[in-house]
Amino acid sequence: MADIHISGLTKRFGATSVLQGLDLNVRDGEFLTLLGSSGCGKSTLLKLIAGLDTPDAGSIHMGERDLLTLSPSQRDCAMVFQSYALYPHMTVRENISMPLVMRGLGFWGRLPGARYVSAQVRRKLAEAHASAHDVAKRLSIDGLLDRKPANLSGGQRQRVALARAMVRHPSVFLFDEPLSNLDANLRQALRAEIRQLHDQLGVTFIYVTHDQHEAMSMSDRVAVMREGRVLQLAPPEELYLHPQTLEVARFVGSPRINVVPGAILPGGEISGLDQHIGTVMATVGGCHLAFRPQAITLDPGPGLAVRGLVTHIEYAGAEILTTLALAGQDEPCIVCIPAGSAVRIGDPLAFTVPWKALHVFGMNGERLPWCPQVDAAHTT
Repeated sequence: MADIHISGLTKRFGATSVLQGLDLNVRDGEFLTLLGSSGCGKSTLLKLIAGLDTPDAGSIHMGERDLLTLSPSQRDCAMVFQSYALYPHMTVRENISMPLVMRGLGFWGRLPGARYVSAQVRRKLAEAHASAHDVAKRLSIDGLLDRKPANLSGGQRQRVALARAMVRHPSVFLFDEPLSNLDANLRQALRAEIRQLHDQLGVTFIYVTHDQHEAMSMSDRVAVMREGRVLQLAPPEELYLHPQTLEVARFVGSPRINVVPGAILPGGEISGLDQHIGTVMATVGGCHLAFRPQAITLDPGPGLAVRGLVTHIEYAGAEILTTLALAGQDEPCIVCIPAGSAVRIGDPLAFTVPWKALHVFGMNGERLPWCPQVDAAHTT
């Protein structure tokens, strides 16, 4: 096993550029998730690594091996598809063992009657089926080996697809949105199982999803993608707490991050919501002030003071998702306040965003390092 190095990868479909000179390094044995909305190029990237498509430019290396010179079967990658891609006429046992059958038997050995005339074919099939049983037992589906896919639930089919990938003992697992067809409770259970599987196997997992909950809960690192580019590659906690661009800040986190306009005045002073906030090394002009809905406090203290009128309330168990209209702002603001707080639609609500929770972005969307104004006025 070795690191995967992707350099200058470009892929076009006609006049549309799906990947634009993409660079990415995947560490040996890590769980890396490609996160982005539909059309950002994440599934295309996975197919290029697997060898199911060819790039227009760039390179993909696994250690010293140039993957672009190898066939898909030589790349030692196993792919788990969104649609499961199980053979409907085969049993679970036959589906799981199929990679070993394809690897160990030639065309004549795979013919339906070959087992009846060749002891070698029978021996190889028995070995493949034994390996399938071992992997199925590991995923708790050994009781389903004689069933066909039509007689399985969605979760059971996904486990069969995982077992079929595992039985090969590949160097890299490639997951193309494997949980998107399942209900919420089953997705949560399988997220935990996939992460545990990674910890047990210790091999590289590259996982594609548009669901930030999957990405943030399972991954060692997350690559946020948009329009064929990697916007930021970092551990989940760093993505959430220290987004490098406004696009990343808006994509990661639920409810979505709040953004209000600010300004950079002469001398680098930052102003927003009629308050002096701090200083920054940047040219005079506009900026964006952003804060997470969970980062606010109802207690007065150092930070950005915000006041608005409550327009909508959603009770979410331990917290209340409160939507506010801020004076002079077009976009609503959403904050999370403790359950039991006395708040009603139409009431004014004041809160504070602590300085450490306030992000400043330039008009180009890039994060700006800044220093809070220690003696900034705070009003309620």
